[in-house]
Amino acid sequence: MKTGNPNPIYPPELLVEICPHYYELHDQLMLEIKKHFRKASKKPLRILEIGCGSGYTTTCLLISFPDASIVSIDRDEKAIRQAKIATEQLGEHVQVSFVHDDALLYLQNSDRPKFDVITSALTFHNFTKDYRKKIHAILRKNLRTGGVFANADKYYLGNRATHLAKLNWQISQIMDVFASKADFDGNHDWVMHYLNDELPQFRMPWSTTKKELSGNGATKITRKFSEKMETILLATF
Repeated sequence: MKTGNPNPIYPPELLVEICPHYYELHDQLMLEIKKHFRKASKKPLRILEIGCGSGYTTTCLLISFPDASIVSIDRDEKAIRQAKIATEQLGEHVQVSFVHDDALLYLQNSDRPKFDVITSALTFHNFTKDYRKKIHAILRKNLRTGGVFANADKYYLGNRATHLAKLNWQISQIMDVFASKADFDGNHDWVMHYLNDELPQFRMPWSTTKKELSGNGATKITRKFSEKMETILLATF
């Protein structure tokens, strides 16, 4: 199933050069998930990660929630191999299962225990708006009561001038990074990726996302962190 933009796998070190708050974004994502469950029972969480990429987000989840049962799904076998290498550095005790599958098809198969958390970082913007809408519609079916959808990604917050200023900053940052490496192909690919994300079929308006989640059972939707183009969304079901 074609879901949208290709999602090449890049090492976190390069992503930090392009997005200086990359580590902070992940730290805040982990913190918000912890805060959501601070008053809950101490029973280990069951977590689903959509899109494992390089494995950095998976690693953060394993470190932040060492007792959790984590499932990480990606349609790209190369991504899964890379994520396995990244998480193996934590030792053999880690509780993570990697699944090679399409996220929507996986969620549509409800013959499994529900999750406390469904989370993702910098993956959903690669999906088309129609594909995202279908995922938003089926989150409740896969979450326990009180569960949370926590997503860190490139949301369009509604102010066009502010958004364009952030986009211009990001493209300038990309050009500086790849110029220092004399990597003109990398520069082109990254700039085109960000510009493609602005196309109507890919852009993620906050207002649209909030409406879709509210219409499909989310009882509370909050914005918890925002830096440059990236924002953390928390939706409680």
